[in-house]
Amino acid sequence: MLGGVPPTIRQSTRAVFRLPLVALVAVVLLAVCATPLAFAAPWLWLLYLVPIGLAWWVLRLRTDVDADGIRVRYAFTSRQLSWDDLAGLRLRESGWVRAVLRDGDRVTLPNVRTGDVPALALVSGGRLTDPRGEPADPKDDADADPKAPAGADPGNPEPPSP
Repeated sequence: MLGGVPPTIRQSTRAVFRLPLVALVAVVLLAVCATPLAFAAPWLWLLYLVPIGLAWWVLRLRTDVDADGIRVRYAFTSRQLSWDDLAGLRLRESGWVRAVLRDGDRVTLPNVRTGDVPALALVSGGRLTDPRGEPADPKDDADADPKAPAGADPGNPEPPSP
């Protein structure tokens, strides 16, 4: 509990979507594996630029969402999107999410997947809705028999006559 309020009830005011820092372990391993090759010839030490670039990419690439809007950070650029500029979200079949702006421009949100859309909607304070829709109420389907033919009356187990 933070501040006396359970985390499930407390509304978050900020969300950060980024690669897990454990990805840096792979970068360090790449640097260690490149060491014998890097000392094999005079200019092969430049191989260390690859792990340095990957570490920069892991640390820099992210999406910050707060009350002011969405801040998108790529490896060398960043962009601030205010809530007023945002028309909605576009969910890709691949699982990535894009912000659709009022002028028709689309901005890919790094590290934001379709499963993160409810968190985006929560942090937006109602400015965004979950475009996936509300899940169906399981109580509505509790009386339905999945084996019953289409058009069958749930109170009558007999199939309809032709």
